[in-house]
Amino acid sequence: MRWSVELAAPPAGAPLVTPTVVVLPLSNGTIAGHRRRDGRPVWTAELSAERPLAGDDQRVYVASGGAVHALQLDSGAVVWRTDLGAKPTARPLAHAGWVIAAAGGQLFALRGTDGKMIWRSPVGVVEARPALDGDLLIVSIKEGWVRAFDVQTGASQWDYHVGAAPGEPLALGGRVYVGTSDKVFLTLRASSGTRESRRSLGGVPQGQAAADDRHVYFAGMDNMLIAIHRAHGGIEWRQGLSYRPAGGPVLVGDRVVVPGYYVSSLPAFAARNGSRAGQVTFPEQLAVLPVFSRHEDQRSVVIGVIGDLTNRWSLTMLEALLVPVVPLAPLTTVPGELVPLPFSLEP
Repeated sequence: MRWSVELAAPPAGAPLVTPTVVVLPLSNGTIAGHRRRDGRPVWTAELSAERPLAGDDQRVYVASGGAVHALQLDSGAVVWRTDLGAKPTARPLAHAGWVIAAAGGQLFALRGTDGKMIWRSPVGVVEARPALDGDLLIVSIKEGWVRAFDVQTGASQWDYHVGAAPGEPLALGGRVYVGTSDKVFLTLRASSGTRESRRSLGGVPQGQAAADDRHVYFAGMDNMLIAIHRAHGGIEWRQGLSYRPAGGPVLVGDRVVVPGYYVSSLPAFAARNGSRAGQVTFPEQLAVLPVFSRHEDQRSVVIGVIGDLTNRWSLTMLEALLVPVVPLAPLTTVPGELVPLPFSLEP
């Protein structure tokens, strides 16, 4: 454990981890900022987060009360507020100086520095956070469409009808990966929206997929973690989970971890072949989605909120040691390895 601090109220969502501050929405209608280095509380803002938080190196963005509010990271002060005219329906996207928000069937592109609205477009209901790759903005629309826009101008680039509500997209390396509510995982070409592959699953994909140089990873509501090859889309490996995924997979170095609710340990799998590669263990059950990150010493850490039946909640940073799993063996089995000796023990 790196540090643990008690919270003034139960959490209202997952923490947002920035380079200097860990920000957490609380159920008492406040946003709490904690210093990332040691967890010390540094500020509190009177604001209720209606959607998960978004942030960058300087600000945290809160969707609340029909508007997007930008808070300064070092003080929690509101530096700008942009009215959307309706309650936000998705988590905002903050990336490369842009803040993308959805409300009232419209998509809004805001400038991160001052909240100025650059463009808006009627698109339909958006419930999943969009994705941005360069100037290409990918949006999942509940009515069964995936659409691409030029983020600079808002001009439509292409659309693809998926036939069911799509989840949070991943745009990477010239491709778009997205799961749908009818248990399908799709790969589309980012340049045209042309479908490259369509794979039927045993459960609805949960959260955003993750990817490295070789694989794309996604988790389904049938408690399965699946890795497909980025080049040809074939399944490379799959592993079962003992809990229901609560978000998309996370890459921690060369291992894959799937977040879950109300569990005290999360198994890790080798990204190369899916073999069991340890587990991350928490002192108590997780109350919200944990966030994996890098500490200032470049070691992998996980930040989560743990709690118990006494209604005490703690924001905690653990070093992600990924403790190896010890295989079960009969009590009659002698521990250790058999090693042949190079000489005889006889006199």
